Amino acid sequence: MSSDKAQFIQQLNELAQEVYKELGGGYNESVYEHALAYELRQAGIPYQRQPTEEIIYKGEHVGDQSLDFRVGDLILELKAARNISDTHRGQLHAYLNTAGFSEGLLINFPYPEKETVQIERVNR
Repeated sequence: MSSDKAQFIQQLNELAQEVYKELGGGYNESVYEHALAYELRQAGIPYQRQPTEEIIYKGEHVGDQSLDFRVGDLILELKAARNISDTHRGQLHAYLNTAGFSEGLLINFPYPEKETVQIERVNR
């Protein structure tokens, strides 16, 4: 991973930590999503919130997926759960495949509250 990408991921981590520091745990995902969008705007980081990706099966449109965020060449999937689970990882992996992205970040705002936000990189 390039140092620029590592720095960018670190910046995203810091923004997510700021949201968690201000709000704490216990809210639903959409609250954290709105707060993270605010932080991304304040940091001047371009993003798309809730972009929709078509799911194609053998040339046939079979459904749509809404991503939480597309930021640069990353997909961000937000959770508000006790811990990151294999189900969460699988969901992000499916999003990466559908969108043609190679990497994403799972960002969990845990409850009961923990010291920090949980962030995990997922590769396709």
